[in-house]
Amino acid sequence: MRRFPTIEAITFTSVLILDQLSKILVANWLGLGQSVAVIPGIFNFTMTYNRGTIWGIAQGGNFIFAIIAIVVVVVILIFTPQFATSLGSKIAIGAILGGAIGNLIDRIARGFVIDFIEFGFIKFPVFNVADMGIVLGAITLAVFMLFISKK
Repeated sequence: MRRFPTIEAITFTSVLILDQLSKILVANWLGLGQSVAVIPGIFNFTMTYNRGTIWGIAQGGNFIFAIIAIVVVVVILIFTPQFATSLGSKIAIGAILGGAIGNLIDRIARGFVIDFIEFGFIKFPVFNVADMGIVLGAITLAVFMLFISKK
């Protein structure tokens, strides 16, 4: 049995705590649909509920996405030893897992995911810290696997 490596655990825990803490703070600060400009015209906190997947795609599939998240987490944990060999890939895995579990907690506890990060200068869906962990982790992992890893 493989022990969960420290750097992955630290990254996982950091993303998960930042995600859940930020959602709790926003949920206690803003009402649904309410928006506050952090940097006017550039960056806002806008409270939304997402019952779909990343960036609001496929609304109404909360249960299915919860099941998919559980399967993805299990698959990552099983196959991590084979492809997470560098520091960067281990950090990426921790970020992906932290994000996946962060949004899974929302889906199970609330029935939706809280999204609140919005860019005002471009038309882009509202998202959260977990989404950032998943996307940045996946991009980082892909770069390491395609261009840096020797395996």
